[in-house]
Amino acid sequence: MNAPPLLPVAFFFAMGIAVGKWAAPSYVSVSLCLVIYSVLFACKRSVPSLFYWLVFLFGIWRVGLACQKDTLDFPEGKSLCKVRAVVTRPPYPERWFPRVESDRSHFYKNSFLVHVHSIYARDDQGRTEWTQHASGVKVVSLETNLRLMRGDEVEMFGWLSPIPPPSNVGQKETLSFWESRGVSYHLLVQPGNIVLLRRGQGGWMRNFFHGLRMRYIEFLLDHLGQEDGTFLAAILLGSRKLIDPEIEANFRRCGVSHLLAISGFHVALVAFLFYRFIKWACFPVPVCNLSVMAICGFYALLTELDPPVVRAVLVIWTYLAAPLFGRKPSSLNALALAALVVLGHSPMHLFQAGFQLSFAASFCILRTLPHFHPQEKKKASSWVKKMAIGGHNNLMISFAAWIGTSPLVAAHFYSICPLSPLTTLLLTPFFVLSLALGLLLLFTLIGIGWGALFLVFALHRSEERRVGKEGRCRWSP
Repeated sequence: MNAPPLLPVAFFFAMGIAVGKWAAPSYVSVSLCLVIYSVLFACKRSVPSLFYWLVFLFGIWRVGLACQKDTLDFPEGKSLCKVRAVVTRPPYPERWFPRVESDRSHFYKNSFLVHVHSIYARDDQGRTEWTQHASGVKVVSLETNLRLMRGDEVEMFGWLSPIPPPSNVGQKETLSFWESRGVSYHLLVQPGNIVLLRRGQGGWMRNFFHGLRMRYIEFLLDHLGQEDGTFLAAILLGSRKLIDPEIEANFRRCGVSHLLAISGFHVALVAFLFYRFIKWACFPVPVCNLSVMAICGFYALLTELDPPVVRAVLVIWTYLAAPLFGRKPSSLNALALAALVVLGHSPMHLFQAGFQLSFAASFCILRTLPHFHPQEKKKASSWVKKMAIGGHNNLMISFAAWIGTSPLVAAHFYSICPLSPLTTLLLTPFFVLSLALGLLLLFTLIGIGWGALFLVFALHRSEERRVGKEGRCRWSP
């Protein structure tokens, strides 16, 4: 019997996760069912439905395993305690933000993440001692000049509480967002209550790429200015919290806020540009595939393994690795395998809006691509016809993504923009130009001299064009 396609396997695994999260069955009963169905599948290989039931039960078992974790007790909703942790995502310097707000919202925007390994608090007998407890914590510090790097081990004293529920209905996915990242608690720290114990903890590779990322963002801000530098840093490296709120609101009103979030579009552009360059240098196909896979992995580390980037890199790796093993590449199977890997590692991603929007848009685009006819563009006699065919194809891709994501956008954010495919088509060329120039500056080690000045000038001109188009599109519904 041929192996089942990966698409229904991913579907049944996701359904198992959803049912397991909603029904929360007994962990022991699900494990017993897994054993029974595994025996039946081993005895009766001619029954393919048993395999899908096995995948479905494995999804229930996996989400039950993820929900089984030690939790802290907060009788009064929060507790004043001391924690020791390693910084996993440090705060940005204050001078990088577009404006310093007078209220506390600025501090909440520049929150950072730590991995707690021990807590100094009172136990059930009233004694205070250090206890081992591993969990992710979101830290809000009211200190202005906080200089922390990834891998720093710190000791903090403040109010520890569970992640607060969303303040309005439009943020109902907040809890699932933090659950998918392994963050369970919120810590509010007053100035002077963070002590640096030592540096260089955690993985050296992640720390190294974090340092590269911070230096590149600083280079962009120094040479492009505050507005253009933060915008390019957001679309290149995922530092979206640095963008001016007014610019973000304009993109949201235009229905193109997805262009600001680093996603598969950015990774696909990285892979396309470098694949074309390496192929132009007359390297064989296996060398091209391996080189592009390595560059995509480098880019994922540079974005601190942001979940959307990891999903896109997994798809590209699967697609490019298939010819190396003598298999025909399949886009839908690559997409399904990426979903299986992401959900297997963290099943809570299924309930996050970003995961749903990313895979819904990718699935609709991949189902639309076979209906295009690239040979018509090659046979076109004039460049005008080629541009017309290319514009039509790009518009249909934007429309397919809009059709697939509109119900999810309406369900999660209570808004929808009918002109989103058109505004996406108008703004995409300027985004591609900015991304291409930024990637050239990022990957070619052009840090000094006339090459950097030329790239900075080109980026400035590209940003001016982008702002002009954005101003024309901001009145769309």
